[in-house]
Amino acid sequence: MKPSMKNSSFIEATKKKWFYPVVYGAAAIAIAGMAWSYDVWNTDESTLPVTTLEVNEAGETVTLNPPKAQEVLSYPYADDLAEEMLVIQPFYDLEATEEERSKSIMVFNQTYSTSSGITLSKSNEPFEVRAALTGTVTNIIEDEFMGDAVVMSHENGMETYYRSVTEITVKVGDEVQQGDMLATSSTNHWNTTAGNHLLFEVKENGQYVNPAKYIAF
Repeated sequence: MKPSMKNSSFIEATKKKWFYPVVYGAAAIAIAGMAWSYDVWNTDESTLPVTTLEVNEAGETVTLNPPKAQEVLSYPYADDLAEEMLVIQPFYDLEATEEERSKSIMVFNQTYSTSSGITLSKSNEPFEVRAALTGTVTNIIEDEFMGDAVVMSHENGMETYYRSVTEITVKVGDEVQQGDMLATSSTNHWNTTAGNHLLFEVKENGQYVNPAKYIAF
């Protein structure tokens, strides 16, 4: 076919009602294809969910999902109380300044004791005490003098203690989610100067550690 005839056929086609919709549709498909190809080749594989296949003992192929992200220690109270909460007594840290260490010493009947946790108060008002990590309630301590306490163990090996509480809502063996209510802060005869408060303690490998190591109080 001569060039003039090809041009004539093309001009005639452009006059058809279907011509431009077909051209626009083909262009849209082409653009979408290029965008898809770009996404495929430029996706960072490290951002994709990792799954693996494994054959179990029965010869069945099963999908292994990636492990869940590990929880981190949170405040033992509702987040919206952060601005109202005061640290009455910090953890006794040998590496702290002399002033900070002096705040961590409690006195009762001329008996001195260092703080093994952080004493928290909401202007001497009771507040809900919540689980700082998901875990299991391992002990409920009843102590009229030093205040009742809830003890929890966690998958990461930590133990958390919630002392000087009342109206305990959990029992030994309960599986508790992070943020669930455990009790209400209270007063005790041992640390009367703190008023209504919570003594929050954390143990690692059986040793008390400073909760401020994990949470910015």
